[in-house]
Amino acid sequence: YNVGKVLPKDYLYYTSPVGYVAWEGGDNPYAYLAYLAKISPSGILDIDTILAIPSSVGNLSNLYVLYNNDEQSIYVVYNVDRPTTGLDIYATKYSLDGQALWPQLKEVCVYTDQQKLDPPDEDDAPVVAQETGGFIVAWEDDRSGDNYIYLQKMDANGNKLWGTSGTKLNFNFEVIGDIYLRRQDKYANINNDDIFLSSRFYISGTGKGSIFLIDNYDATILHSVM
Repeated sequence: YNVGKVLPKDYLYYTSPVGYVAWEGGDNPYAYLAYLAKISPSGILDIDTILAIPSSVGNLSNLYVLYNNDEQSIYVVYNVDRPTTGLDIYATKYSLDGQALWPQLKEVCVYTDQQKLDPPDEDDAPVVAQETGGFIVAWEDDRSGDNYIYLQKMDANGNKLWGTSGTKLNFNFEVIGDIYLRRQDKYANINNDDIFLSSRFYISGTGKGSIFLIDNYDATILHSVM
């Protein structure tokens, strides 16, 4: 396999005794496919476990491997670039032994404009697992002409819970930075799935960082710090 981009170590989400890694690859740099495979804690790739991630006829990019400890599963969330709709967002789900748990890839957001996941980096991710199964993902979306943040919540069966094309964050300033999500219970002894969202926005002629506490039920903003 001709590897395109490999996710940073922070996004391998090691499990015990093995983890998973996803990467973009392909002989044609303009027609990336994507693959998922087990990897040992010492970094040995198990060639026999390589799985091709479905693309729905498009180029895959910006892959995130999400380990859901609560339901013991692996989600892969990624962009698919197609000539008709531009950048869309899809997801697949696997058991820890590599079995597909969804019969096909699931649409997270398919629209006529750009739904762009931030490229993986060393810091954080725009997708977070939910205790009840599934995940929440946030992205930059230019369907209105400017880049605003939209979110989607997927349940454990791959159903969209926040509209067919996601729901807009109720904050009418253009996003200009990477989007990070974290579950609230990872920072405080609070037993719920509300999430922190942080990014930078273009406010009053300058870039300003903001942090929001988002209700995991309907994506409303509960608190904000700017």
